[in-house]
Amino acid sequence: MADLNGNEKHADLAQPLPSAATRPRTIHAGDVMLYGTRTVVVFYETFRSSYSYTRLGHVDDAFQLRAALGKARVSFSAHDVATAPTSGVKAMEIVRKGTVPSVPGPAEYFTGNVRIDMQFQRTGESRVAGAIVSFEPGARTAWHTHPLGQNLFVISGKGWTQCEGEPIVEINAGDIIWCPPNHKHWHGATPDSAMTHIAVQEALDGKVVTWMEKVSDEQYLAGVGNVRG
Repeated sequence: MADLNGNEKHADLAQPLPSAATRPRTIHAGDVMLYGTRTVVVFYETFRSSYSYTRLGHVDDAFQLRAALGKARVSFSAHDVATAPTSGVKAMEIVRKGTVPSVPGPAEYFTGNVRIDMQFQRTGESRVAGAIVSFEPGARTAWHTHPLGQNLFVISGKGWTQCEGEPIVEINAGDIIWCPPNHKHWHGATPDSAMTHIAVQEALDGKVVTWMEKVSDEQYLAGVGNVRG
């Protein structure tokens, strides 16, 4: 992908895509847009713009995006999705297991070993974003909030979660946790057990999370022997 204006990378597609261009006025770092019908643009700076784009998605959290893209050329590739056409409606999309690379949880927002799989963010009327997040023992998120709340579906292991001002609570495989909008909290594994959950949240103005300070060892280990079931 070639750089343009020190704020974006762009690449032309072999085939055109359907477009529904609007003028966003403000481009946010992490936005992924379609210019015209063939040019995919990834923005790594936030700025005002008079151009029209079709929104394709957003790089969730846009962590270290500017440093990762810089002014060098970046490789770009697209993966195929299986579609099941239905008369009169848009086709279903199936993203196959293994087609979205796993990424480590960035050290800026996580403590310990964390792996993020099958990360996604929908576009258009759907504002849903999510991922499968796996925590090794002792690993956890930093404190954070979500503008429209968050659902966590624990699919394996045992973990802890805590809302600000409240005790640490144990969560187990099969549990569903709802965190209300703008509620400061963290979640992760226990000191001696790994935990994996599916995190699902909606975006507000393209943003799904506000990251805050890390959970200190003292805060985390306060749960030892004092966890509420």
